[in-house]
Formats: sequence, structure tokens, C-alpha cells
Amino acid sequence: MPTEEDIRAYDERRADLEQQYTGKFVVFHGGQLVGAFDDFDSADYAALRDFGDNPVLIRKVGDAALKHVSISVIRSL
Repeated sequence: MPTEEDIRAYDERRADLEQQYTGKFVVFHGGQLVGAFDDFDSADYAALRDFGDNPVLIRKVGDAALKHVSISVIRSL
């Protein structure tokens, strides 16, 4: 589940992200943008590699229909 800090950081930067990364998947951790990726799998792989099981926010930029959701996923490198 993403942290409130990551959700807030995304929301605060939304306009800039939409100008630069529309259609890409961005990863936030610790309130910081750590990368932008062409697809969810690439973003998820990088987040798992860099942060393990720690919470991150992965969001498709410009997807207005997406709401914050919590899911449990079994991932491995």
C-alpha cells in the first residue's frame, strides 16, 4: 500500500508529471519520484529491485479513472 507521503508527493507534482510523463508509469518512494517507465511490469520490477517489500506508489500518469487502491501481490525478481 502506498504511503500518504507518496500519494501527497504525486498529487503535488501532478501537473508537471502530466506534462512530462503522460502515459508512463511513475514510481514514488519516500515522497520522491524515483523513475518513469513505459509499462507497469518495468515499474514494478524496478520498485521490487530497489525497495523490496517496502511500500511504493506506482501510478500511470494521466489516468484520471485510477483511484488509490491497495493490493497484495506476490512478486519475485
